[in-house]
Amino acid sequence: MAEYQNFDQTNKRILLVDDTPSNLAVLRGALEPEGYRLAFASSGNETLEIVPELLPDLILLDVMMPGIDGFETCRRLKATEIGLNIPVIFITARRETQDVVEGFQAGGVDYIRKPIQQEEVCARVRNHLELLYLRRSLKTQYDKTREVLEETLNGSVSILMELLTNFDSNLFSRGTRVREVVREIADVLEYDETWQLELAAMLAPIGNITIPPHILYKKSKKRPSRSGKRNCFATSPRPA
Repeated sequence: MAEYQNFDQTNKRILLVDDTPSNLAVLRGALEPEGYRLAFASSGNETLEIVPELLPDLILLDVMMPGIDGFETCRRLKATEIGLNIPVIFITARRETQDVVEGFQAGGVDYIRKPIQQEEVCARVRNHLELLYLRRSLKTQYDKTREVLEETLNGSVSILMELLTNFDSNLFSRGTRVREVVREIADVLEYDETWQLELAAMLAPIGNITIPPHILYKKSKKRPSRSGKRNCFATSPRPA
């Protein structure tokens, strides 16, 4: 409920797309008094050109237009990183179920049927802007929570590895060195979840804590050991 109370619809940017000026006038008459910032386009191609620069919060898109229609325009928008998260509401006189399904499959979130009713337009626009606001708020909260958890987990593992390094500096310091190598490789590969790989690298030698020190010493010196001692390594815990 608090999220809804914080929602402010003013200054939200809406792109209106229709090749009929009278339809654009009706939409403008409905939305302008609500405080929205409006932009206009008359074709699918024009829409695709201005969206990357305009970055609208919402698009009202006519289905029947010259050139590429509204459905194809929406498909092309949703194939881009910028357009993927912009809600698209179709405006159409079509009433067949097949057309409605095609619109949703193209990436639309809702329909407004012609003839356009101003009260309906305002209600649907506000609802979808509120949903967009909530999604963005949840994403922000998720990112913050994840960052805190990652820092806490990495910090805890770092402390654990420091303690284990005091137990056997040769063996457990390797985890830190491997972590540095893993980070460099992940950076080159532009891997997003670097922290997971770094964590795995640090935890890799953790199972050795169950192996008697004299056996670990022989292993580090690459000395031969009997099969019973080799079994210690085979059965030592490993990170999942």
